[in-house]
Amino acid sequence: AVRERYCIGEDDILIASFGFIAPTKRNKEVIDAINQVIKAQDTPLQYLMVGEGNYVDAYLSDYVKKTGYINLNEFEMILSSTDIVINLRYPSMGETSGTLLRAMSAGKPCIVSDEAWFSELPDDTLVKISIEQEREHQELVDAISLLINNSKIRDGLGLKAQKYMQIHHNPERIANEMKIFFLKIITFT
Repeated sequence: AVRERYCIGEDDILIASFGFIAPTKRNKEVIDAINQVIKAQDTPLQYLMVGEGNYVDAYLSDYVKKTGYINLNEFEMILSSTDIVINLRYPSMGETSGTLLRAMSAGKPCIVSDEAWFSELPDDTLVKISIEQEREHQELVDAISLLINNSKIRDGLGLKAQKYMQIHHNPERIANEMKIFFLKIITFT
């Protein structure tokens, strides 16, 4: 139903970016890479920008779309229907991406900028691309091509991401660590 709502074919590979559409999220660079991949390959794919922002509206097409504002339920349905998540940031303010954590928890293969917090994530849980302008485009094209053409790598990356999240970002584990931390503070004072 989600794919139908956004005119995405059942067999299309759905690549999505989530969050505010802005230059720091590198949406224009993703569109350029998507356009190059589509010209070079026969693989049917769609790029969906999930969020608000109009700086790339001139580049929308039959296979490059945006949703505008959506609620959390729609966000989760789109994430569930997505094959590959692209979450680029440059320049970064060092922030953690809640969207990326959700995508990894859902077992989605992700492509990220090798910058700030993203660099701290294990290399075998996602694909990292350079923020250097002369390398970013080709690395992004290569990463997209690799993932759309190899479902084994795509699935393996998603499983590793999900396992990483279950171990290192488990809410019960984090709550327990916080409890221990606060007990130490109380005992110390």
